[in-house]
Amino acid sequence: MMGMREASYWSSYFLADGVVMGFFLSLLITVLSSIMGLYHNLGAGYNDDDSYPDFFGLFLLLFLSTLAMTTMAFAISACFDTPQTAAMCAFACMIAGVVVFALFLFTPSIKRALFDGASQELLWCLFPPTALQVGLLAGGFTMEGGLFAYFTADVKLSSVYLMLLLDAAVLSFLSWYL
Repeated sequence: MMGMREASYWSSYFLADGVVMGFFLSLLITVLSSIMGLYHNLGAGYNDDDSYPDFFGLFLLLFLSTLAMTTMAFAISACFDTPQTAAMCAFACMIAGVVVFALFLFTPSIKRALFDGASQELLWCLFPPTALQVGLLAGGFTMEGGLFAYFTADVKLSSVYLMLLLDAAVLSFLSWYL
């Protein structure tokens, strides 16, 4: 583009879309979740157990997943010629992450085979949409009385944070390479 190097072009999108917009959207979602009391350990009167992370824990999980998903979108866009095709593929990846995680939760045989234990959960955290969902379970961010209050993860939330940072680094390198 008009004499700009490719690195500055990608960096500007990462800073604008990943860091700045991701920061404000993560903050907005965390504040709204806290005000509405969506999660049993956020908001007034819900944070009785100190073993669960609070406002900052959810904010950091959302922000790191935003960074990882932004770099995933970069890697996907490097593989296609048109932005429309890349957007459809990125949307399909997001839906696939939700469907795969739902299969893990609601199908005991698949859960035992592919999602049983901390090491397998960490391996699935290499896919950013699944890492976000594992982080929500690992952090105890479950809705009060909801269906997901009965599910837990074997990994620690700090491990999910590290995996999201690893995702962002690996997918950034893959974007640059492709």
